[in-house]
Amino acid sequence: MSILNRLHAEVFSNFNENSTKITTIVDSYRFNQIKKTLKPQAPNQTPTPDKWAGTPSWADYLKKSTISLIETFPDWEVCFEKIKHFKVIGLDTETTGLDPHQSRIRFIQIAIPTYVDDKEKICSADFRSPRKGSGSEVFIVDLFKLNQLEIKQVVTDVVSMIENPKVFTIFHHAVFDIKMLRSVYGKRFTCHVFDTMIASQLVSAGYFVPEDQLEEWCLQNGYRCDREGNKVTITDEYAKATISMNKDNQKYYRPYYSRHGLADIALRHLGVVLDKTEQKAEWSGLVSEEMIDYAAKDVMVLIPLFEIMCQLIKINELETTARIEFSCIGATAEIEYVGMPFKTNKALELQAQVQKELNEATLALVSCVKEGGFRPKPRKNRKALDDEILVQSNVELLQFMNYQAAMEGLFSEEDPDTIQIGSDFIELSTQKDTLQFLESRLQEDSVMKQFIQLLQTFRKVKKRMEFLDSYLSSINPETERLHTSLQQLNPKGVGRFSSFKPNMQQVGNDSDIRSLFAPETNVLVDADYSAIEMRIMAQLSNDPKLIDAFKNQVDIHKFTAANIAGVPIEEVGKDQRQRSKAINFGLIYGMSHETLKRYSESSYGVVMTLEEAQASRDGFFRVYNHIASWQDEQYRKRYSEQFLTFHSHDHKQGLSLNQLPGIRTLAGRLRVWPVEEKINRWEKPYLCKVGSITELYNSPDQGSGADILKLAMGLLYNKLVKNGWDDVQIIMTIHDELLLECTPEKSEMVKHLLSEVMEKAAAAFIQVIPVEVEAVVMSDWAEK
Repeated sequence: MSILNRLHAEVFSNFNENSTKITTIVDSYRFNQIKKTLKPQAPNQTPTPDKWAGTPSWADYLKKSTISLIETFPDWEVCFEKIKHFKVIGLDTETTGLDPHQSRIRFIQIAIPTYVDDKEKICSADFRSPRKGSGSEVFIVDLFKLNQLEIKQVVTDVVSMIENPKVFTIFHHAVFDIKMLRSVYGKRFTCHVFDTMIASQLVSAGYFVPEDQLEEWCLQNGYRCDREGNKVTITDEYAKATISMNKDNQKYYRPYYSRHGLADIALRHLGVVLDKTEQKAEWSGLVSEEMIDYAAKDVMVLIPLFEIMCQLIKINELETTARIEFSCIGATAEIEYVGMPFKTNKALELQAQVQKELNEATLALVSCVKEGGFRPKPRKNRKALDDEILVQSNVELLQFMNYQAAMEGLFSEEDPDTIQIGSDFIELSTQKDTLQFLESRLQEDSVMKQFIQLLQTFRKVKKRMEFLDSYLSSINPETERLHTSLQQLNPKGVGRFSSFKPNMQQVGNDSDIRSLFAPETNVLVDADYSAIEMRIMAQLSNDPKLIDAFKNQVDIHKFTAANIAGVPIEEVGKDQRQRSKAINFGLIYGMSHETLKRYSESSYGVVMTLEEAQASRDGFFRVYNHIASWQDEQYRKRYSEQFLTFHSHDHKQGLSLNQLPGIRTLAGRLRVWPVEEKINRWEKPYLCKVGSITELYNSPDQGSGADILKLAMGLLYNKLVKNGWDDVQIIMTIHDELLLECTPEKSEMVKHLLSEVMEKAAAAFIQVIPVEVEAVVMSDWAEK
C-alpha cells in the first residue's frame, strides 16, 4: 500500500469503496486521453425540459418524501433504531442563531432515502431526474421538547452516525452544523462527512463567466439575461427563479462565479426552488408549518445532490482531492469553534497609543502638503476655509503628487504623464510599489520624498489601527476570544483557505500586535513548512539542480544566487541572498522581467534596473532549465490543443462535457478557465485561456500547497481524537502554517506530533526531496 493510500485510509476511508487506485498527479497526456463518454453540447442545441415530458421531476421527488416530527425521547429511540442501519443519511440543523457559544439547536433534521429497488439510487441513469417512485423519509427532532439529558443523548446518537466510517453522512456547510453539535456534545469527534457545499465548490473548479460572455453563456444554458444599467438579472425561466452569481470587479474581465449555497445548487442541479424566507425566522419560539416544511426540504435535497456530486467528482477525477477536503472539515470547525486567545485589556491600551500616533501622522502629512503651497480642489460639502487635504482620499493625495512633481520638474519631456528619474520611467500613483520606487530614487531634500515617507508612515499606523479595531470589535462576549470564519475553498479554485470577520491570516509582523495573541495559562505551538513553494516546484518540474540543492540541505536562496553569479556559495552576501529570494519566488511563477523588477522592490526592498531584472531572469532559467521546460509545457495549456476534459451538470442538460484550459495539482485538484477567441498574426481565429498566463504556473504550486496543508489538518485532527487530547486545540491555519494551543506540560509532545503529521502529509506528494517542518513552542504569537 502506497504512503498516500495509507494516509487516506487514516483520514477518510469510505468515499469510494470500489476505488483501488488513488491518483496523486495527473499528467496532461494521460488526462487528455480520457474517453469522451458524453458529447459536448453545441450552443444552439441546449435541450428543453419539454423533451422529457412525462419524466418525473425533482418536485415529484419532494412530494413523494414524508416528514415525521419527533417530540419525545421514546419516539427518537424508535427513529434512531431505524436510521442507524442506513448507509446514506442527510443531516441538517436549525438553530436560534449562528454562534455556537450563544445559540441553541432547535431542530435536527435527518433524511434517509426511499429506494424503488435494490439498485439503491435516487437519481436516474442520466442524472437529470429522480427514478420513478423514489423519495426520502425525513425525521425532524425538536430538541426544545426534550430535557437536557435527552438532548445530550440525541446528539450523542447523531455523533455516532457521523463517526461511523461505513455511513455517508451528508451535510451542506458541515462546519456550521459540527460546531453546533460540538457545543452540546462537549468535545471533538471524528467527522466522516460528505459536504455538498464543498463538493460543489470543488467540482466547479474555479470556472467563471467573463462579463463580455455573459449573454452568450446564458443563451447556451437556457437562461434569460436582463441588463438595467449596471444591474444584471439572470433568470431560469423553466424553474421561474433568479440565478445568483458573485461578480469580481477587480479583474479586467470581471468574472461571474457560480454560488454554492444550498438554494443555489438545488436550483442549478435539481431545478428546485428552496424558499429561504424561513431561514431568518425566530426559531426559539413557536414553529409554523412553513418552518417545518422549510427545514424538511433542506435535508430532502441532500441525497440526490450527494449522488450528482459523487458522479462529478468521479468523472472529473477528483476523488483524492475530495477526500482531503472532507477530511479537514473537523479541523476547520475546531478552528472556528475554539477561537484565538486575545489580550483585550492590553489591546485597548495599545489602541489608545496607536490612535495618538495616527493623529500625529495625519497632522504631519497635512502640514507637509500645506507647506508645499498646495490646496485641494473643491469637493462637495467642503467649507470655504477647509483647505486641508483629505488624507483618506487617494484622489486628493494624487492631486498633490501631480502638483509637487510638476514643481520639482519630475515629469518626462517625452511623455508628460510619466515621471522620469534618471533612466527610469513610471506612471504616478498612490500605490505601494510606486511610492517605494519614488522614495528610493528622489533626493533627500525633495518635498515629494518627504511627503511619500510621511504617507507611508500614516498608512502603516492606519493599518495597525484597523487591525486593532477589527479585533476588538470581534471579541466573542461568551468566550472572550476571536472566532474567525474560514472559507475552505475560494471561488478561484486554487484550494487555499481564506479568513474573514476578522481576517486572521493577515495579522502582520508587528510584535506588539502579535503579542496580543497569547493564552493565559496555555502555550502556543506553531509549525510551518520550510521553502514549501520551492520544494513543490522541485516535484512539479523534476529539476535536477533544485533537487540536489534540497537533498544537500543547502540554503536555496544562496544556492540560486551563487549559480546565477557563478561564484562559490560561501561568497554570497546578505544583499545577494535577499535579491535571490525575490528571484526564486517571483520566477517559479513565471514573472516577466518588468514584473520581477517591481516585485523585488515592493516585496523585498531590492532595487533592480530592467537590465538587471532581465539578466536575473535569464540566469535563473539557465540554472533551473527544467523549470523553464515545465513552464513552457504549462504555457501550451492555454491553447485548444492542450485543453482538458471537464464535466459539469445542471438540471436541464444533465451531465455535459466541455474542453477547457486547465491545470492539476499534485493531488489532482482541478482548476479550469473559460476561453476566448483571438486572432493570430496570420489573421486566423484561435481559442485560448481567458486571464493571466501566470495562473498556469502558480495554481499548480499554490494549489498543491493547499492540498498538503489540508491533508495535514485531517491527519492531525484524527490523531487528536484518537489520543483523547481534548486539552490540545487547533486554533489557526495560514497557507503553510498551523497553530495549536495546549498545556505547557504537553507542549513538546504536541510539537513532535504536529511536525510528524505535517511531514507525513507533504511526503505523500513531494517524493523527490525531503520536506522540512519548523516547529516552535511560544508563550505568544510574537515569538514566531
